Parts: sequence; C-alpha cells; structure tokens
Amino acid sequence: DGHLDDEEREAVLSAAQSSGLTQGTVEYDLLEGWLSRQPDRNLLAAWQGYIEGLCEQLNEEERESLKNEWMGRARAVAEASGGILGLGSKISKQEAQVLEDMERAFLSP
Repeated sequence: DGHLDDEEREAVLSAAQSSGLTQGTVEYDLLEGWLSRQPDRNLLAAWQGYIEGLCEQLNEEERESLKNEWMGRARAVAEASGGILGLGSKISKQEAQVLEDMERAFLSP
C-alpha cells in the first residue's frame, strides 16, 4: 500500500532470517536499507520480468512451488498489520492489487 509499518518490516526481516539471511551480514544490512525507503515504482515491473523469465526455465511443478513460496511470503507481510481489532481483512485494497499483479507473473510458462 506504499507504507511499510513496523509489523510488516518485522515480517520481512523474519522471513529473511528463516531463509538463512543472518543479522549483521552485508546482505541483511542491505535489506534493512531497502526497507527504510520507498522503492522505485519500476521495481515491481523489474521483479515481474525476472519471475516471468525464471518461470520459462521451470516445469509446471517447479513454477507452482516457486509461486506458493513467494506469494505466501508476500501475503504474510501484507497480513502482518491491518484490520480493525484483529477483525476483517488485514490486506488493504492497494496491497491486494499488488499481490494480484505479483501472482500474474507466475502464470507465464
């Protein structure tokens, strides 16, 4: 939705750590830096192009596995905050649109 709150930031860092990124490394510091400023609008398009190219090299099962992993992480970040008193959808309309745009990148074989 264009805003990264503390809960979403922690969700990203937690996912990075569970994927093997270690706090105190150059890579972790780079990720923290990226989280401190809003990304360029072209970043989503670049990511989509990357995923589409990668998916061309994968079979259907591998594409589905990659999609489930990435979209699961993205949804976890989007759901990290939001909702009212824990009720209702925690994903804003803007976040839902970005998730849809991201998921479309996996559809290209």
